[in-house]
Amino acid sequence: MTEADYREKLKLALRAAHENQNFLSDSDFEGFFGGFSLSDEQIEHTKAYFKEMGISIGKRPAKKKEGRDRTGRPEKNSYFEHFLNSIKRKPGIDEKELKSKTGRRALGLDQEDAKQARYELIEIYMPDVVAIARLYVYHGVPLEELVQEGNIALITGVSLLDSVDDPEDIEGFLGKMIMDAMDRAISIDNDYHSQTRDFLSRLNRIRESSLSLKEELGRDATPLELSLETGFTEDEIISVIEMPGWES
Repeated sequence: MTEADYREKLKLALRAAHENQNFLSDSDFEGFFGGFSLSDEQIEHTKAYFKEMGISIGKRPAKKKEGRDRTGRPEKNSYFEHFLNSIKRKPGIDEKELKSKTGRRALGLDQEDAKQARYELIEIYMPDVVAIARLYVYHGVPLEELVQEGNIALITGVSLLDSVDDPEDIEGFLGKMIMDAMDRAISIDNDYHSQTRDFLSRLNRIRESSLSLKEELGRDATPLELSLETGFTEDEIISVIEMPGWES
């Protein structure tokens, strides 16, 4: 299983859960992740993330009153608001000390349950994911998407802590994975918008040339004629003029 495969499956599972009133059955969960041969630890970390996102697995909880917006309609992102509220740090907690102690346990240095400690690390670092995501939102990617990418990287990073020797390096290790994931998300988003702009520019140029040649020739221009006029290949021309709603 690659990180990219896991990330994609997690996105699909989240979407399915949201469409099913924030619920996944055991068979649904198995359907999404059964083919990856996840370790027990990775499965627990994944389920912990779903729990933090307000998603139930296995047994559907009693139906709660749905959040409403100012117009009285159900809030589409109420689950995300629930997540943000659920991870707020409690006042009076020494965050640095908590990370240090849990980090030592997660690496097995205090001979305690490293597995449980790694589960706790996910919860401890989730507020950091949100804080980092807020620094990235000016790039244009929605906060919710950045948090999702960061959380996936956090879960993946915690499962890779065997490669970390010093508890003091855990924060930097996880932070880098989180930021790298958000950088990738921004890069993908930028590429998508760049491709969209390029396509719209090509579409407008072909349309303008088509109208100009039609007026000049008294008929619709052929793909070859449009290719010679615009510099685009015939295949590019055909892909545009075969679009629904195209009018020369």
